[in-house]
Amino acid sequence: MATPRTISLDEVPASRWVNGGGFTAELAREPRSGPFRWRLSIATISGAATFSHIPGVARALMAITDGPLTLIVDGAHVRLAKYDTVQFTGDQEVASSDPGTAQRDLNLMVRGGTPVLEAVSVSGRIVTPPGLLAAVALEGELRSLARPLSAGDAVLTAGVPTAIRGEGLIAFARVL
Repeated sequence: MATPRTISLDEVPASRWVNGGGFTAELAREPRSGPFRWRLSIATISGAATFSHIPGVARALMAITDGPLTLIVDGAHVRLAKYDTVQFTGDQEVASSDPGTAQRDLNLMVRGGTPVLEAVSVSGRIVTPPGLLAAVALEGELRSLARPLSAGDAVLTAGVPTAIRGEGLIAFARVL
């Protein structure tokens, strides 16, 4: 059985999007090589950009900066305030409009299932639910597995209930 662990966003290299419209820092994926079953990342969108087509992949995206972040999904404008989420598939036509300033978003992509990103308040102590993929720190003073968590750091739970302590906000990442 896998053991829960933390990943610091500062330790994850960012790679430029193929279309040059932003950068992505991959926090985790399963399996670690080859085609993924699921992938969790934080992207920085610095201009208008077309999202890559990834057939057969379902996506959830959460805006994690002050925004707003506007996406165009199959021609419909979707305006996301901080911590709002949207779901779409890799088969859809998706683009971002120019946000004016760099915006960050949390992405969960899955093959076979429905990705869910949910902002959850922490006040004191919470324990992640069984089966959760990860909890990503969004803001506040948080700790898990004897480590402080900065914004963007992830607790990869390996499906094991894991304690998170402090005051702040996290994003639960799960597949239904």
